[in-house]
Amino acid sequence: MNLELHQIEPRYESLRRTSPGRERQLCGSLADIGQQNPVVIVATAEVRDRYVLVDGYKRLRALRRLRQDTIRAVCWQMSEPEALLLERLMRQSDADGPFEQAWILAELRERFGLELSELARRFDRSASWVSRRLALVKELPAHSHPTASPAAIYAPRQPQNTALYRVMQAHLASFLEQWQ
Repeated sequence: MNLELHQIEPRYESLRRTSPGRERQLCGSLADIGQQNPVVIVATAEVRDRYVLVDGYKRLRALRRLRQDTIRAVCWQMSEPEALLLERLMRQSDADGPFEQAWILAELRERFGLELSELARRFDRSASWVSRRLALVKELPAHSHPTASPAAIYAPRQPQNTALYRVMQAHLASFLEQWQ
């Protein structure tokens, strides 16, 4: 749905971190290609046609800076507290480690042919960040790539049996050989 900016209430904006650099980058992206991802809102109980912003504070600020009148949004059909809790849970699960991030990026690039710039835009990161993540999995031996579950690297109870441990041990041995 498209809404006018004045219909969105950024009630929890003071609870969010700001990052001037990322916001400048987002402004540039929005100016070049427009809004790609909708913000998340819930309807207010108090006023008809008024919505509380749950997720998308940077996008809202950037669109305001660009003097846009409308914003693309998705409205969750739940109460405000439920939406805030769900968003928080989703944000916590978003804390994937670098290898999980790298494997999903590699999969999207290889399977669907997405370019670095597209991946950067979709993940709200720089192309450099995407490139560094992709380099992580490119350098790993094939046996260390968990085809079924990226969590396999972190799951074992004995660290010396993990693929990551073996890779790190091999790199350390190689590094030490250079100094001997």
